[in-house]
Amino acid sequence: MEEHIHGGTCRGTELDFSVNINPLGMPEGCMEAAGKALLGVPSYPDTCHDELIRELSLRNGGHHVILGNGSCELIYALCHYLGHRYPGYLAYTLVPTFTEYRYAVSASGGRNRFFYTGAGDDFALAGRIDEFIDMIKSSVSEGEPVKLVFLCNPNNPTGELIKRDRIEKAADELEGHGIILAVDECFLRFNKDYEETTMTGLLDKHKNVVVLDAFTKFHAMPGLRLGYALSGDEDLLYGIREGIQPWNVSDPACAAALCALKDRDYAERTVKYVDEQRAAMTDELKGIGIRVIGDPSGPFIMIKGPSGLKGSLKEAGIDIRDCSDMMEDPERDTGYYRIAVRTCKDNRILTEKIREILA
Repeated sequence: MEEHIHGGTCRGTELDFSVNINPLGMPEGCMEAAGKALLGVPSYPDTCHDELIRELSLRNGGHHVILGNGSCELIYALCHYLGHRYPGYLAYTLVPTFTEYRYAVSASGGRNRFFYTGAGDDFALAGRIDEFIDMIKSSVSEGEPVKLVFLCNPNNPTGELIKRDRIEKAADELEGHGIILAVDECFLRFNKDYEETTMTGLLDKHKNVVVLDAFTKFHAMPGLRLGYALSGDEDLLYGIREGIQPWNVSDPACAAALCALKDRDYAERTVKYVDEQRAAMTDELKGIGIRVIGDPSGPFIMIKGPSGLKGSLKEAGIDIRDCSDMMEDPERDTGYYRIAVRTCKDNRILTEKIREILA
């Protein structure tokens, strides 16, 4: 069985740059809210969480919402739904991108097809998105059962941001062939252009689009496991939800999420801080001879470094994310790594340690 490789696996690491969590930490009051909700542990969790669903719908264009144990559960539930309806279906994903897409497709009996971006242009999709869609349409014209396309925006690990008009065009092209476009926006809220890029306000126009988001990264609560999916097609979400076990979301997670949504200034503070730190970190890395991939727009930076960099940093108590599995080559160190944006102090410690290693 192929191993699921993620960041955050080295719990004893002094500085963990392998996970992309908001460096400002959870919004104020969230921990207390989750703690109070623990008093209800002797009872089963709420199966509906109507208050949170209503609030998320209001904030995201009034669309239909389902909750998941992190966005990852919803990825698997979506694939389970398609695997049940269309055994042996095909799904398209990019290389490199988040590996759980292909794992979920395989687990549901589907088959993966990949669109390979190139190192020469920093693995960018924007200039080749028409080629990507033509490849999918060619598969359909040959009678292949393409039912799903995953698009992470901004992409993990490259940080490339795709403009909304390009995604809309892709959604239109795919809808005519009965293909669902799953747009993973788990990192999009870190971007100052969120409102101009998110697909959440346009789901009534594009019923084949499912938007995925979570409280994991932006609200810095990965351990509470809370994600959500949005769609303009209630029947589609109902079908996805049928494959999810009851009591999948805890009351403490939902209590923390409701508290987080009350902090109106948190998003603005986060975007400003991450922008500043990412820019400073990018300049530092380039200054010491590290190649930064593309123009990152999320809370992380992809780099091309010397082979073995992860191991050398680990010896110093620092962890970064090896992207070899995202490059479809998990057996060797490709030299591509993803580095989270943390606090100013932490970021300087990392860049100085890389400088020492290179020297």
